[in-house]
Amino acid sequence: MEENSRKSVVNHFAAGANCQVFNGNITGCVFAMPGDAGFSGFSGLSGSSGEPCVSAALQTVEAEELMGRLVDAEVLKENWQPNRLSGSERGLVARAVCERLDISDTWQVFGQLWGEKPETLRSYLNKALELKKSLSYQEKLRNILD
Repeated sequence: MEENSRKSVVNHFAAGANCQVFNGNITGCVFAMPGDAGFSGFSGLSGSSGEPCVSAALQTVEAEELMGRLVDAEVLKENWQPNRLSGSERGLVARAVCERLDISDTWQVFGQLWGEKPETLRSYLNKALELKKSLSYQEKLRNILD
C-alpha cells in the first residue's frame, strides 16, 4: 500500500543566480521558469488559482529564513499566510520582515502576498502603533526574527 506522505519542495533563491535548488521529494511536482505562463514565483502558490503570489523581494535566502522562523513560531502558516493574526499584528509582521530585509515597498509586497490592499495593511500598522499591547507583540517578533 502506498504511503500518503506530505509532499513539499523548499526553494533556495541565491542572489544573482538564475537557478533554483529544490530539496525534498519532487515526485508529481510541476516546474515552470520565469516568463512561463505557469510561473507563480513561489512553490505552492499560484496567481491563476486565486491565491496571492510572492513578490521577488521575498524570493531570497534571507527572506526564506526569516519567514521560516515565523512559520516555526506559528505566526505564519506553511504557505506564509497569517496564522490567526489580527490586522495590527499583520501590519507589525510585515514591517518587521521588511525592515530586516531592507524592502522599501512593504505594503505592496505583503499586500500581494496576503491578498490585502496595501493601504489597509499600512492603516493596520498605524493602529498598532497606538496600542500599548503592540509593544509586547513587537518584542515577540524581535525574539523570533533576531
